Amino acid sequence: MKRLLIVMLLVTGLVLSFVGCEGEEDNKKGSGVDFVDYQNNAAFFIDNSTEHNLIAFKGSLNANNILGGIPARADYHGIKRNLNIFTKTEGFPVIFITEEQYVANKNSLGTLVQTPFTREYVYYNHGMDNPQRYEISGQVGGRHTLNLINGSGLDVSLRYNGPGGPTLGYATRQMHQTKFPMYGGDFYIYPVFMFYNHARQVLVKSFPTRSVDGGAYFRAVDFPIAGPNTERNFDVADAYNSIVNNMTLGVAWVVFDNQSPTDSITVEEGTTPLRDTFDQALFAPGSTKTLPINMPGVSANTFASQRTVQNLFVRVADLYAQVKDKNGNISFTLVTDHQYLVNVTGSVNSGFIAQINIGTDDIECEIESCKKKGGTHVDIRSLYNDE
Repeated sequence: MKRLLIVMLLVTGLVLSFVGCEGEEDNKKGSGVDFVDYQNNAAFFIDNSTEHNLIAFKGSLNANNILGGIPARADYHGIKRNLNIFTKTEGFPVIFITEEQYVANKNSLGTLVQTPFTREYVYYNHGMDNPQRYEISGQVGGRHTLNLINGSGLDVSLRYNGPGGPTLGYATRQMHQTKFPMYGGDFYIYPVFMFYNHARQVLVKSFPTRSVDGGAYFRAVDFPIAGPNTERNFDVADAYNSIVNNMTLGVAWVVFDNQSPTDSITVEEGTTPLRDTFDQALFAPGSTKTLPINMPGVSANTFASQRTVQNLFVRVADLYAQVKDKNGNISFTLVTDHQYLVNVTGSVNSGFIAQINIGTDDIECEIESCKKKGGTHVDIRSLYNDE
């Protein structure tokens, strides 16, 4: 009886083992990639409206960057929040290739850089919920080719039938040629430019408008239903030129020049220490630091053009010096995307003075990314870089 029980347990174990393996293989499909839908632990969600099983990569086509698989026609599919890959808040491109492409090119994924299935730009908020949902259009995947040319200074996403529509393709800045497979039909394609604004920690999306009526810029592109395979070009140069001068980072940049020979300082707005883009607040005597002063938000990605500041202080231990203009005013107006200089002089023994240069006689910029424009104006195109 004992021997029979042992045999039955062994058989049961084998059955469960086979069932478990079959389930894992179903989740991994034929490629060995994880296709599980991680609804409760997702970094972001994908609607795959295409007829293809897709495999997603973060940033580049490298086996170490595989995020997971998305089944064909999957709706609201959760990509696993793998903490070995998702380590910080950031925006980044996600590259999608088909499962067939992956299997055929597993040892040479780099050959697909210019011919992925499609791309999308994703925003991930580390340590927070990420309900962001991205749709890949079902118009992607056919025998025709859409050649996206992006020689601009911004990343661009092509959308189907409207700037808020599903994604046809995406190309990073200076990506001069990226080919996407398309089905036959007539398309209204809308470019949407974007970059991750490190100063405000938001993903900025902006679409150009038509000068004739203010509507969203688009181009009509046709691919034949029947007949030979066809290639169409979509160059975003015109659309980029019409939008870049209207974009803003939503901050004023204030350069603090610590001329004290002995004392390190911090800068506070009210009682909140201001930090540079490297998250540093304290800086040494004889050094400078450029700090962002945030403009009020008007909407999700739109900021006010100026802001009145009246509670800016330089601090050394328990000593404070309020920032004043040359006329002794503690209240002054800062304009978005402009740069200002505050000269900090003195010491713990003699006291500190912090004077800001305001007005049309501002100093010329001391960094290459600035230019004279009324006051001292920062050319924000030099700040689009995500590095």
